[in-house]
Amino acid sequence: MVSDFETTGAGFFSTIVVANDGPALDEKSPLDGAYANVEGIEHGMGFLVFLREARVYLIEGYCHGDVSTVGVDFSRVKFDLRPWSKAVELTS
Repeated sequence: MVSDFETTGAGFFSTIVVANDGPALDEKSPLDGAYANVEGIEHGMGFLVFLREARVYLIEGYCHGDVSTVGVDFSRVKFDLRPWSKAVELTS
């Protein structure tokens, strides 16, 4: 569940609450980054996922290039999210 959401003007920070009975993750924080074409963001966005006590607690989204996210409704915008290893498929 999203407990806090802040648009920075060049991306966002989304604080996440995961149920204590959810599975713990073995990965180290931050998780590998991801890339997405995002509706209305010309050069796409990068994403980082941070863990606390083996659970997701923060997602950071940031724009590539000098693009404003002011006015972007991230609860409704369309994303085409992929791991960085697949980013070239989104930009070609």
